[in-house]
Amino acid sequence: MKPIRVLAAALCIAPALLFSVSLWAQEKQSVAVLPPLADGNVGGLTRRVVRSAFSDYISAPNSGFVVYDRDHTDLLIKEMGEQRSTLYDVNSAKDLGKRMGVDLVCISEITKEDDELLVECKLINVETGQARTESRLTRGGNEEVRDASEAVIKKLLGIEEAPRAQTQTAASAGAKAAEQYQTGEKYYSAQDYDEAVKWYRKAADQGHAAAQNELGMMYYDGNGVGRDYSEAVKWYRKAADQGNASGQYNLGMMYYNGNGIGRDYEEAMKWFRKAADQGDASAQWNLAYIYEYGKGVGKDIGEAVKWYRKAADQGDAGAQNSMGWMHQNGYGVGKDYFEAVKWYRSAADQGNATGQYNLGMMYYNGNGVGRDYDEAVKWFRKAADQGHAAAQSSLGMMYYDGNGVGKDYFEAMKWYRKAADQGNATAQTVLGYMYENGKGVGKDIGEAAKWYRKAADQGDETAKEALKRIGY
Repeated sequence: MKPIRVLAAALCIAPALLFSVSLWAQEKQSVAVLPPLADGNVGGLTRRVVRSAFSDYISAPNSGFVVYDRDHTDLLIKEMGEQRSTLYDVNSAKDLGKRMGVDLVCISEITKEDDELLVECKLINVETGQARTESRLTRGGNEEVRDASEAVIKKLLGIEEAPRAQTQTAASAGAKAAEQYQTGEKYYSAQDYDEAVKWYRKAADQGHAAAQNELGMMYYDGNGVGRDYSEAVKWYRKAADQGNASGQYNLGMMYYNGNGIGRDYEEAMKWFRKAADQGDASAQWNLAYIYEYGKGVGKDIGEAVKWYRKAADQGDAGAQNSMGWMHQNGYGVGKDYFEAVKWYRSAADQGNATGQYNLGMMYYNGNGVGRDYDEAVKWFRKAADQGHAAAQSSLGMMYYDGNGVGKDYFEAMKWYRKAADQGNATAQTVLGYMYENGKGVGKDIGEAAKWYRKAADQGDETAKEALKRIGY
């Protein structure tokens, strides 16, 4: 299921679970294991044993994690001039993790307490900054220290068995959930929504993020279940908290529109950005739209162009159309009709109705291309056939004037009416004129007044003058 970009209509699993066993069935996460911090009574060998235990245990076969190269870690710390004591601060470790590009950072501390050593470890989620801490006392000795370190990691990750056995079990559960999800996808494709919901739920209840997102969409659309925005929010959040980009995007949409939750543009921005940073083109488009129009944030055309371009470069047709509009009007970029035509054509070739209409207008006016009424008609028709009101009105104009097609008032009337019925004020005014003057239809002043009135109520000055002219 592809998420719906609701914003387009305006234009043209708590986080702690990131450390739970559910991760073992997910794509491997990268972990940077930093050198342990230790007081002066703890030898270097002990520190190395602790670090080695953490690294080896986390990166055990099929563990679900991969340990970031230790040499590179140490080199980066050295280049940054960081002291180990400052790295034990969660925020500092989080910032270092961002620079490394890892998902998690493991920091540890060894302190001597009477005749025992306290091994303490924090595992920090680089994205959220959340940390979980576990510790274990040991009497010392390399084997004992290693056992204590492994016990800390096992407890931190919620693992009671040896890593290989645990990961095999988790992998088996993950495979089952993935199979259930795929079964749900097959039923959805067959439009058997009741069965799709059943299988999505089975997978979602096991923590399968994509299934959680799909189940949220089923509740949002009311397919196979009663429409329930609150339930949709619940499942989107579960998926989003696991880093699922579609879930993050959809949760952002719920906050933006106030569906199932209070409208909150800041929260919407937060989730859009998370998804956009993962390359979700729809989220990038929405982020750009919000910056362009200042919805919940200050207007920032530079940021709008930046995010439109990211989405457009991924082939998002709506973003390509927006890039065309920016270039056509010199909004946030230099005015460039040739560049505008390029982007409009990219959108139009994908079937984007607004892009098709805009490309038709470029041909009609000869901007960035030679004036070509035949091409204008071609693109107006493609958009009009998709129900684009402005394109329908423009196609009516081409038939009325006989540009690119033979003059045909009856055909003009047909297309103007389609646009007028959608509330297009220009089409309503022209329709009124055609009734007033009997072009393509019998003369009917009453009907003319009706359409002039509809346009006038939208502020159309030509329609207002026409009403005065015919005495209405």
